[in-house]
Amino acid sequence: MTAKIDVYVFRVLSPLKLESGPFWPDELEESTSKYPYRFDIDLVARAFGVPAAYDSPIPTGISEGIRLAASRAEAINPVGEERWVNFLDEVRQRH
Repeated sequence: MTAKIDVYVFRVLSPLKLESGPFWPDELEESTSKYPYRFDIDLVARAFGVPAAYDSPIPTGISEGIRLAASRAEAINPVGEERWVNFLDEVRQRH
């Protein structure tokens, strides 16, 4: 059985910036800045219960990026324009 995930796609609106104050709930609770590198975002699309299997419907490159982020690894995983557009179209259809 393949796990299902909720997918949220955001557009980055600003350059990466270094902030010194707490922002996220865990930072506010502990009065510390754990995630100082931040940028502004806008929700583009979302889909719920998307199968997490590689390449169906999420392209392998994007699945790998999600997997790495979920395991707290730091990575950038470039995805070609055509695959990205197709993925966004599918997410929008599921919205």
